[in-house]
Amino acid sequence: MLHQATLSPPGVAVQFWRLTKPRVVSLIVFTAVIGMLLAAPTLPPTGLLVAATLGIALVAGAAAAFNC
Repeated sequence: MLHQATLSPPGVAVQFWRLTKPRVVSLIVFTAVIGMLLAAPTLPPTGLLVAATLGIALVAGAAAAFNC
């Protein structure tokens, strides 16, 4: 008899989190933020910095998931 493996919802969330490779994504986000800070002669607006950082993290996580 075959047994189907089922994952609890927290287990699925952990699987999705690992799929995004958070250690690699954190390095990508870090280098992007440093690049944004070094590229402008003054500090970028906080809202722009937060929005760009969040967008970069989401795109990098999605790319890592596709590249599993």
